[in-house]
Amino acid sequence: MRRATQFSNKSIVTVYVAAYEQDRYIVPEDMVLLSIPLVRSTASEYPNKTPKKALPYADDLLKSLYDSNNTKPFDYVIFTNSDIALQDDFYDRVADLIAEGYDGFAVNRRTLPMEVNGIPLTGNDLDLMYNMTGEKHSGTDCIIFKKDLYPAKFRLGNLFLGFPPVGSVFRDLVQLHSETFHWFKTMDTHKMTFHLGNERLWKDDVKGQRKELHRENVKNGASVRGKYGQ
Repeated sequence: MRRATQFSNKSIVTVYVAAYEQDRYIVPEDMVLLSIPLVRSTASEYPNKTPKKALPYADDLLKSLYDSNNTKPFDYVIFTNSDIALQDDFYDRVADLIAEGYDGFAVNRRTLPMEVNGIPLTGNDLDLMYNMTGEKHSGTDCIIFKKDLYPAKFRLGNLFLGFPPVGSVFRDLVQLHSETFHWFKTMDTHKMTFHLGNERLWKDDVKGQRKELHRENVKNGASVRGKYGQ
């Protein structure tokens, strides 16, 4: 993300971070720590559900961005999962897509191996990773939309990150309220974002039995969809 920001020539990019109070000290100095911290998490709202994780709520992230007093004027929001890496020309390609007339879109990432010849890939191997083809991935983990859509047109309710269907619901709401939306899948965009490995940590513990937090998020997603007639 840092390298893509430095590479950007077609737009002004600011990377904002919404963090819990106890995590604010680890935010890099070249990223803007939003003045309003995150408060609730799956640990506070579902203390007895497994797995025991403190996952943030998608709506809280957006609310922190929109309500904090230390943001600069912006026209578009780019939301990516924290484990998604960007090609160095990512922001310029986003600017090109906006210039082509898209006011909302989702970009699928490609999956890269976690190691090459038995040696784990790290941040020192970015040039190698940029040139790897990778494999197609069907999930949604990068969404771009016009600033004015939130919160006037949609809210994300109690959907939290880390478990489906937060990505698909988020994408569908942006599509519903955008004038010219497109879902750029891996073969369309070829190389815009990537992820090392495909662990799918949210996957069911037992075949046919969802993890408790997964089940809760499915309910939350249905509630949000129902609110917007989906």
